[in-house]
Amino acid sequence: MLHRIEPIDAQSCTVRFRLDRSQIDRAGTTSVVGDFNGWRPGHAPFVYRGFGGYQAAIVVPAGTTIRVRYLSERDGWGNPGNVDDSDGPNSVIHVTPGRS
Repeated sequence: MLHRIEPIDAQSCTVRFRLDRSQIDRAGTTSVVGDFNGWRPGHAPFVYRGFGGYQAAIVVPAGTTIRVRYLSERDGWGNPGNVDDSDGPNSVIHVTPGRS
């Protein structure tokens, strides 16, 4: 459940999340939801990318702080790993270009 931040340009970054195939098989359809998309399920779904892993990606402004969670059809809510902080049940990621 790792995330990685990749700069697109000076104003925006792609934040990528990864889950193993075994996690998706157990959880079913899973997406990244958060304050960046109004907590809407399905906006950033995990898609199979080969090598046994699934990936979801979101584009957000550089320098922002986002609150995120995973939402799956069978397991409900979950949180990504290696985050910067937590805010109640939500994971917090500071979107800083060049940082993973």
